[in-house]
Amino acid sequence: MKIASQVRIFPNLIGSLELADVALLLDQIPQPAFLINAAADQILLANAKACELSQRTIPELQNASLQSVLAVLGNLSSNVNLDRNAPLPCELLTANGPPVAGKAYLHPLPKRSQWILFIFTPTEASVSSEHQAEWTEKICLPFDWVDYLFFENSLLALLSRSLEDLMELSTSENGYVYTALADQTHLTRVTCKEATAVFPPQLSIEDLTEISSPLIWTDGQAAKIRLTYLAHKQGQRFLIALPLGEPNARVGLILLSSREDYRSTLTLADWCTLTHYLSILVQFIYKTRNLEKELSIQAHENSVYRRLLNSIQEGVIFLSHDQRVLFINSAAETIFGYTLTEALNQSIQTFLISERDFSSTLQTTLQGKLRNQIRS
Repeated sequence: MKIASQVRIFPNLIGSLELADVALLLDQIPQPAFLINAAADQILLANAKACELSQRTIPELQNASLQSVLAVLGNLSSNVNLDRNAPLPCELLTANGPPVAGKAYLHPLPKRSQWILFIFTPTEASVSSEHQAEWTEKICLPFDWVDYLFFENSLLALLSRSLEDLMELSTSENGYVYTALADQTHLTRVTCKEATAVFPPQLSIEDLTEISSPLIWTDGQAAKIRLTYLAHKQGQRFLIALPLGEPNARVGLILLSSREDYRSTLTLADWCTLTHYLSILVQFIYKTRNLEKELSIQAHENSVYRRLLNSIQEGVIFLSHDQRVLFINSAAETIFGYTLTEALNQSIQTFLISERDFSSTLQTTLQGKLRNQIRS
């Protein structure tokens, strides 16, 4: 089994989650779904099902007026403060056909004022309110995690928050999150909440490799792997093990257990879905952090290059393909009488004055044909 090489616990993450990353989650919802800004009367995102039912493309829906696509009965902003499990009557306006009647379930993102996850259920596809409310709660949980990431740009904070939510869903007394460090031969516990000590601070990599997908064990079953044996030994009535990451590149493990009977209404498929969403967010943080490290290295290298260029006496100018200034060294500043700040993004014709037009010569050079001398 491969352990992803980039995996670390990073205390901070510069920047924030983009809408494109939220769109990845939104497209996993099997019903028409929108991310909307109620205060601005604006659709921020729509998933594939919403495009199909509304007969519009994603570019047509994104940034469109909410009222041009969704006819909501009642004031949307005021309904956000109501019970989010209570359906709101509405119609989905199609581009080339009659409107589709149905109900909407609203899930506000608390840390984004007036941002709402809007899930539409056509009347003919409606199910019981109790079942729909339960389903909505499950599907909206990853968007709470996304919302949290917008403001709490920390992997450890996300894992702690998601652990609390998963413990509540599973009615667990004990919850643990472990990460797999690429340069070590064990899993390290990074956060936990426990009523009874069940699992140690470290687990072996073999404990992770024994779990190929989300697992639910209850004390009526045989304890076939070490983790279920440890749970049974500590008097736990159930254990839920959720591996994070791709099957061929695991990045961590979440364990949930309790001395009480397993009473959660979530199925194994539900746990698989939630784990999949959480893995997407965790991998997003890893990738973003890797990009930050690469940018930091490039910034350091650029700083070295700048010092070298500023130490020579000849004037050096870097140009873009449209012959605008990207950089001039200290000698060039002295020769032309312009600072780098003043010259940046200006046309080279502003600084190099010649009896003849040499822009064609520069263009030839930019195309890869070397010209050794440009006189006068």
